[in-house]
Amino acid sequence: MTSTIKSMTAFARCSDHNEWGAFTWEIRAVNHRYLDLNFRLPEIFSALEMGIREILRGHLERGRIDCYLRYQITHVANRQLQIDENLVSQLIENANQVGQKLSGSVAIDPMAILAWPDVLQKKEIDVQPVNEAILSLLKKTAQELVTAREREGLALRLVIEKTIQTIVLEAIKIKQRLPVMLDTERRKILTKFAEIKAELDGNRLEQEMVLFAHKVDITEELDRLEIHLQDMRRILANGGGVGKKLDFLVQELNRETNTMASKSADVEITKSAIDIKVFLEQIREQVQNLE
Repeated sequence: MTSTIKSMTAFARCSDHNEWGAFTWEIRAVNHRYLDLNFRLPEIFSALEMGIREILRGHLERGRIDCYLRYQITHVANRQLQIDENLVSQLIENANQVGQKLSGSVAIDPMAILAWPDVLQKKEIDVQPVNEAILSLLKKTAQELVTAREREGLALRLVIEKTIQTIVLEAIKIKQRLPVMLDTERRKILTKFAEIKAELDGNRLEQEMVLFAHKVDITEELDRLEIHLQDMRRILANGGGVGKKLDFLVQELNRETNTMASKSADVEITKSAIDIKVFLEQIREQVQNLE
Protein backbone atom coordinates (compact mmCIF):
# COMPACT_ATOMS: atom_id res chain seq x y z
CA MET A 1 0.00 0.00 0.00
CA THR A 2 1.46 3.35 -1.03
CA SER A 3 1.24 6.62 0.90
CA THR A 4 1.75 10.21 -0.14
CA ILE A 5 5.19 11.80 -0.17
CA LYS A 6 5.30 14.98 1.91
CA SER A 7 7.57 17.99 1.78
CA MET A 8 8.78 19.34 5.12
CA THR A 9 8.39 22.94 3.93
CA ALA A 10 4.88 24.41 4.08
CA PHE A 11 2.68 27.10 5.63
CA ALA A 12 -0.94 27.13 6.81
CA ARG A 13 -3.21 29.73 8.40
CA CYS A 14 -6.78 29.40 9.72
CA SER A 15 -8.99 31.90 11.55
CA ASP A 16 -12.23 31.70 13.52
CA HIS A 17 -14.23 33.72 16.05
CA ASN A 18 -16.77 33.31 18.82
CA GLU A 19 -18.61 35.59 21.24
CA TRP A 20 -15.41 36.26 23.19
CA GLY A 21 -13.06 37.12 20.35
CA ALA A 22 -11.25 36.23 17.14
CA PHE A 23 -8.29 33.86 16.93
CA THR A 24 -5.85 32.81 14.22
CA TRP A 25 -3.42 29.89 13.98
CA GLU A 26 -0.32 30.11 11.79
CA ILE A 27 1.96 27.09 11.31
CA ARG A 28 5.27 27.28 9.48
CA ALA A 29 7.24 24.13 8.71
CA VAL A 30 10.80 23.76 7.41
CA ASN A 31 13.13 20.80 7.04
CA HIS A 32 14.69 19.30 10.15
CA ARG A 33 16.20 15.94 11.00
CA TYR A 34 13.59 15.29 13.70
CA LEU A 35 10.23 16.73 14.79
CA ASP A 36 10.98 20.03 16.54
CA LEU A 37 7.86 21.78 17.91
CA ASN A 38 7.89 25.46 18.92
CA PHE A 39 4.97 27.62 20.12
CA ARG A 40 4.09 31.24 20.68
CA LEU A 41 0.86 31.52 22.70
CA PRO A 42 -0.93 34.25 24.68
CA GLU A 43 -0.35 33.66 28.39
CA ILE A 44 -4.01 32.86 29.00
CA PHE A 45 -3.71 29.76 26.77
CA SER A 46 -0.34 28.46 27.99
CA ALA A 47 -2.07 25.46 29.58
CA LEU A 48 -2.96 24.21 26.09
CA GLU A 49 0.64 23.33 25.21
CA MET A 50 0.28 19.61 25.95
CA GLY A 51 -2.86 19.36 23.82
CA ILE A 52 -1.16 21.29 21.03
CA ARG A 53 1.81 18.93 21.03
CA GLU A 54 -0.48 15.91 20.89
CA ILE A 55 -2.37 17.29 17.87
CA LEU A 56 0.78 18.18 15.95
CA ARG A 57 2.45 14.83 16.66
CA GLY A 58 -0.64 13.16 15.28
CA HIS A 59 -0.23 14.99 11.95
CA LEU A 60 3.55 15.39 11.50
CA GLU A 61 6.64 13.18 11.69
CA ARG A 62 9.61 15.44 10.84
CA GLY A 63 10.45 19.09 10.47
CA ARG A 64 10.85 22.24 12.54
CA ILE A 65 7.33 23.43 13.31
CA ASP A 66 6.65 27.00 14.47
CA CYS A 67 3.09 27.64 15.73
CA TYR A 68 1.66 31.08 16.41
CA LEU A 69 -1.71 31.72 18.06
CA ARG A 70 -3.13 35.23 17.81
CA TYR A 71 -6.16 36.03 19.96
CA GLN A 72 -8.07 39.31 20.10
CA ILE A 73 -10.78 39.71 22.70
CA THR A 74 -13.99 41.41 21.55
CA HIS A 75 -15.13 44.76 22.93
CA VAL A 76 -18.25 43.12 24.36
CA ALA A 77 -16.22 40.61 26.33
CA ASN A 78 -13.78 43.31 27.35
CA ARG A 79 -16.62 45.50 28.72
CA GLN A 80 -18.38 42.85 30.78
CA LEU A 81 -18.15 43.73 34.48
CA GLN A 82 -19.22 42.04 37.68
CA ILE A 83 -19.87 43.46 41.15
CA ASP A 84 -18.15 42.13 44.23
CA GLU A 85 -21.36 41.73 46.24
CA ASN A 86 -19.54 40.79 49.45
CA LEU A 87 -17.51 43.98 49.31
CA VAL A 88 -20.65 46.06 48.59
CA SER A 89 -22.42 44.53 51.61
CA GLN A 90 -19.46 45.35 53.83
CA LEU A 91 -19.37 48.95 52.57
CA ILE A 92 -23.11 49.43 53.22
CA GLU A 93 -22.82 47.89 56.69
CA ASN A 94 -19.84 50.07 57.55
CA ALA A 95 -21.62 53.19 56.24
CA ASN A 96 -24.70 52.44 58.38
CA GLN A 97 -22.53 51.95 61.46
CA VAL A 98 -20.88 55.30 60.88
CA GLY A 99 -24.28 56.95 60.34
CA GLN A 100 -25.68 55.57 63.57
CA LYS A 101 -22.81 57.01 65.54
CA LEU A 102 -23.24 60.40 63.90
CA SER A 103 -26.97 61.03 63.58
CA GLY A 104 -28.77 57.73 63.46
CA SER A 105 -28.95 57.28 59.67
CA VAL A 106 -26.98 58.10 56.53
CA ALA A 107 -27.86 58.35 52.84
CA ILE A 108 -25.81 55.91 50.82
CA ASP A 109 -24.78 57.02 47.30
CA PRO A 110 -24.72 53.97 44.94
CA MET A 111 -22.27 55.67 42.60
CA ALA A 112 -19.90 56.26 45.49
CA ILE A 113 -20.00 52.54 46.27
CA LEU A 114 -19.38 51.63 42.62
CA ALA A 115 -16.41 54.00 42.60
CA TRP A 116 -14.87 52.18 45.56
CA PRO A 117 -11.72 50.21 44.53
CA ASP A 118 -12.37 46.59 43.50
CA VAL A 119 -16.17 46.85 43.71
CA LEU A 120 -16.38 46.64 39.92
CA GLN A 121 -14.25 43.97 38.29
CA LYS A 122 -13.91 42.67 34.74
CA LYS A 123 -15.80 39.44 34.35
CA GLU A 124 -13.41 36.55 33.81
CA ILE A 125 -13.79 34.66 30.54
CA ASP A 126 -14.84 31.02 30.75
CA VAL A 127 -11.86 29.70 28.82
CA GLN A 128 -13.09 26.11 28.48
CA PRO A 129 -15.28 26.63 25.36
CA VAL A 130 -12.63 28.98 23.99
CA ASN A 131 -9.93 26.33 24.54
CA GLU A 132 -12.03 23.73 22.74
CA ALA A 133 -12.56 26.07 19.80
CA ILE A 134 -8.85 26.90 19.63
CA LEU A 135 -7.78 23.23 19.64
CA SER A 136 -10.42 22.40 17.04
CA LEU A 137 -9.07 25.17 14.81
CA LEU A 138 -5.53 23.88 15.34
CA LYS A 139 -6.58 20.45 14.02
CA LYS A 140 -7.99 22.13 10.92
CA THR A 141 -4.82 24.20 10.46
CA ALA A 142 -2.57 21.14 10.93
CA GLN A 143 -4.56 19.24 8.30
CA GLU A 144 -4.20 22.15 5.88
CA LEU A 145 -0.46 22.10 6.56
CA VAL A 146 -0.38 18.37 5.75
CA THR A 147 -2.29 19.04 2.53
CA ALA A 148 0.20 21.76 1.57
CA ARG A 149 3.08 19.39 2.35
CA GLU A 150 1.56 16.68 0.18
CA ARG A 151 1.08 19.12 -2.68
CA GLU A 152 4.70 20.28 -2.44
CA GLY A 153 5.86 16.66 -1.99
CA LEU A 154 4.21 15.66 -5.26
CA ALA A 155 5.96 18.50 -7.06
CA LEU A 156 9.33 17.45 -5.60
CA ARG A 157 8.70 13.82 -6.55
CA LEU A 158 8.11 14.79 -10.19
CA VAL A 159 11.30 16.86 -10.24
CA ILE A 160 13.35 14.01 -8.71
CA GLU A 161 11.90 11.42 -11.12
CA LYS A 162 12.74 13.66 -14.06
CA THR A 163 16.31 14.08 -12.81
CA ILE A 164 16.64 10.31 -12.31
CA GLN A 165 15.67 9.78 -15.94
CA THR A 166 18.32 12.30 -16.98
CA ILE A 167 20.95 10.33 -15.02
CA VAL A 168 19.78 7.11 -16.68
CA LEU A 169 20.38 8.69 -20.09
CA GLU A 170 23.88 9.77 -19.05
CA ALA A 171 24.63 6.22 -17.87
CA ILE A 172 23.51 4.89 -21.26
CA LYS A 173 25.88 7.33 -22.96
CA ILE A 174 28.72 6.04 -20.79
CA LYS A 175 27.94 2.41 -21.71
CA GLN A 176 27.86 3.28 -25.38
CA ARG A 177 31.18 5.07 -25.05
CA LEU A 178 33.08 2.15 -23.49
CA PRO A 179 33.88 0.35 -26.81
CA VAL A 180 35.02 3.68 -28.26
CA MET A 181 37.38 4.20 -25.31
CA LEU A 182 38.91 0.72 -25.76
CA ASP A 183 39.34 1.24 -29.50
CA THR A 184 40.96 4.62 -28.89
CA GLU A 185 43.43 3.04 -26.47
CA ARG A 186 44.21 0.28 -28.96
CA ARG A 187 45.09 2.90 -31.56
CA LYS A 188 47.27 4.74 -29.05
CA ILE A 189 49.23 1.56 -28.31
CA LEU A 190 49.77 0.86 -32.02
CA THR A 191 50.85 4.47 -32.62
CA LYS A 192 53.24 4.34 -29.67
CA PHE A 193 55.03 1.24 -30.97
CA ALA A 194 55.06 2.60 -34.51
CA GLU A 195 56.80 5.79 -33.33
CA ILE A 196 59.61 3.82 -31.71
CA LYS A 197 59.71 1.50 -34.74
CA ALA A 198 59.18 -1.58 -32.62
CA GLU A 199 57.32 -4.63 -33.69
CA LEU A 200 54.16 -5.46 -31.74
CA ASP A 201 52.92 -9.03 -32.02
CA GLY A 202 49.32 -9.95 -31.45
CA ASN A 203 49.93 -11.44 -28.02
CA ARG A 204 51.62 -8.29 -26.71
CA LEU A 205 48.81 -6.11 -28.01
CA GLU A 206 46.27 -8.37 -26.42
CA GLN A 207 48.11 -8.22 -23.08
CA GLU A 208 48.25 -4.43 -23.20
CA MET A 209 44.55 -4.22 -23.99
CA VAL A 210 43.61 -6.63 -21.20
CA LEU A 211 45.60 -4.59 -18.69
CA PHE A 212 44.01 -1.37 -19.89
CA ALA A 213 40.48 -2.82 -19.93
CA HIS A 214 40.91 -4.08 -16.37
CA LYS A 215 42.20 -0.69 -15.22
CA VAL A 216 39.29 1.28 -16.67
CA ASP A 217 36.55 -1.30 -16.20
CA ILE A 218 33.48 0.45 -14.74
CA THR A 219 30.92 -2.25 -15.52
CA GLU A 220 30.28 -3.00 -11.85
CA GLU A 221 29.89 0.69 -11.05
CA LEU A 222 27.39 1.10 -13.87
CA ASP A 223 25.45 -1.95 -12.68
CA ARG A 224 25.27 -0.63 -9.12
CA LEU A 225 24.33 2.81 -10.44
CA GLU A 226 21.40 1.27 -12.29
CA ILE A 227 20.30 -0.72 -9.21
CA HIS A 228 20.39 2.37 -6.97
CA LEU A 229 18.36 4.38 -9.49
CA GLN A 230 15.79 1.58 -9.64
CA ASP A 231 15.64 1.61 -5.82
CA MET A 232 15.04 5.36 -5.90
CA ARG A 233 12.12 4.96 -8.27
CA ARG A 234 10.66 2.18 -6.12
CA ILE A 235 10.93 4.26 -2.95
CA LEU A 236 9.30 7.25 -4.64
CA ALA A 237 6.49 5.01 -5.93
CA ASN A 238 5.84 3.53 -2.48
CA GLY A 239 5.71 6.96 -0.86
CA GLY A 240 5.64 7.65 2.87
CA GLY A 241 8.72 8.82 4.74
CA VAL A 242 11.27 8.66 1.92
CA GLY A 243 13.70 11.44 2.84
CA LYS A 244 16.32 9.47 4.79
CA LYS A 245 16.23 6.50 2.39
CA LEU A 246 16.76 8.70 -0.66
CA ASP A 247 19.52 10.65 1.08
CA PHE A 248 21.40 7.38 1.69
CA LEU A 249 21.01 6.34 -1.97
CA VAL A 250 22.31 9.70 -3.17
CA GLN A 251 25.46 9.09 -1.14
CA GLU A 252 25.87 5.62 -2.69
CA LEU A 253 25.30 6.99 -6.19
CA ASN A 254 27.92 9.68 -5.61
CA ARG A 255 30.40 7.03 -4.52
CA GLU A 256 29.88 4.99 -7.71
CA THR A 257 30.07 8.10 -9.88
CA ASN A 258 33.32 9.24 -8.27
CA THR A 259 34.84 5.82 -8.97
CA MET A 260 33.77 5.98 -12.62
CA ALA A 261 35.27 9.43 -13.01
CA SER A 262 38.57 8.38 -11.44
CA LYS A 263 38.84 5.29 -13.71
CA SER A 264 37.85 7.05 -16.89
CA ALA A 265 40.40 7.46 -19.68
CA ASP A 266 37.86 9.10 -21.96
CA VAL A 267 36.87 12.76 -22.00
CA GLU A 268 33.22 12.08 -22.84
CA ILE A 269 32.85 9.50 -20.06
CA THR A 270 34.44 11.90 -17.58
CA LYS A 271 32.08 14.65 -18.72
CA SER A 272 29.05 12.40 -18.27
CA ALA A 273 30.25 11.39 -14.80
CA ILE A 274 30.59 15.05 -13.83
CA ASP A 275 27.11 15.77 -15.19
CA ILE A 276 25.72 12.88 -13.12
CA LYS A 277 27.31 14.37 -9.99
CA VAL A 278 25.62 17.70 -10.74
CA PHE A 279 22.24 15.98 -11.15
CA LEU A 280 22.79 14.03 -7.91
CA GLU A 281 23.45 17.28 -6.07
CA GLN A 282 20.14 18.61 -7.40
CA ILE A 283 18.38 15.50 -6.10
CA ARG A 284 20.12 15.82 -2.74
CA GLU A 285 18.86 19.39 -2.35
CA GLN A 286 15.30 18.27 -3.11
CA VAL A 287 15.55 15.26 -0.80
CA GLN A 288 16.49 17.51 2.14
CA ASN A 289 12.94 18.88 2.03
CA LEU A 290 11.19 15.50 2.02
CA GLU A 291 9.72 13.99 5.18
